[in-house]
Amino acid sequence: MTGRKARRHQQSAQQKKMIWTVLGGLFLIAAAVGLAFGTARKPNVRATPEVTGAPRLKVLQERVDLGDVKLGRQVQVDIEVVNVGDQPLRLSEEPWIEVVEGC
Repeated sequence: MTGRKARRHQQSAQQKKMIWTVLGGLFLIAAAVGLAFGTARKPNVRATPEVTGAPRLKVLQERVDLGDVKLGRQVQVDIEVVNVGDQPLRLSEEPWIEVVEGC
């Protein structure tokens, strides 16, 4: 090979190596993002089955103390419920919660 051809061949090899390095890095980033979002979609199951043969809801936090709230103010509370039965739970309509004053 002449000097010019050797340099072109070396540059071409370096370019191919750079392209494969970039593609490998992009693949690793895509895999990390996929794993991060893939694990976020899995349900957080903290309760072990307490009832056999049927589904059963259990509220993990039975009491919520909001302190003194002025009349007319909106309050948002997140309540976590889990199925502690060993059968799948299917809701036929939108669930609702009754708030009892003074409990």
